[in-house]
Amino acid sequence: MYLSGESILIILFVGLVAGWLAGKIVQGTGFGLIGDIAIGIVGAFIASWLLPRLGIGLGVGLVRAIIDAKIAGKEIVAPAVETPARVVNLMEALKKSLDTVSRAKKTPAKASIAKPAAKRRRAG
Repeated sequence: MYLSGESILIILFVGLVAGWLAGKIVQGTGFGLIGDIAIGIVGAFIASWLLPRLGIGLGVGLVRAIIDAKIAGKEIVAPAVETPARVVNLMEALKKSLDTVSRAKKTPAKASIAKPAAKRRRAG
């Protein structure tokens, strides 16, 4: 595994920040400021060695391509903007379909006026 000077500085910085942050999160325990920072740096070195062996790459896809291009000294050009696909509002389509079907099947009902109920006489 080859580590450039830049990689070592990044690993040291990440480990330093991770150790300091872990010391802040877990207050009352730990190894003190210097111990937490040292453990963070050791953890960063172990992670930089172990993660590639496990096939875990930090920075994938577009971010990885931009970083690799910048390191290689290539000019970074934004990709062409694609026209968005036509989106169909499914609720509108469903309502329109139901309206069409219901108009074809139903005929308007005649309005009927309800007669008031007859008054009941009390027995007695």
